[in-house]
Amino acid sequence: MTRLPLRIERNAGSAPVKAKSVGLEMSVDDGANWRKIPVVRTGSGWSASVPNPGEAGFGTLRAVVTDAEGIGLTQTITRAYAIG
Repeated sequence: MTRLPLRIERNAGSAPVKAKSVGLEMSVDDGANWRKIPVVRTGSGWSASVPNPGEAGFGTLRAVVTDAEGIGLTQTITRAYAIG
């Protein structure tokens, strides 16, 4: 497992983010299949423990965030990190 800290920030001068939900998914086949990763609230952000697959390749991450007003964001980082 690899511990991954997560932070959500707005542009400078904007009000702080009041996230209602934070989700994280990972894929090891460039987004063809996704696996949900549990996210835990920590002091100033969130944290997730991403499993390390047994085969070499690349990990793709997708974060989904929704704030208290229902405004959301989905961000995907294809091949975010190398495996093996």
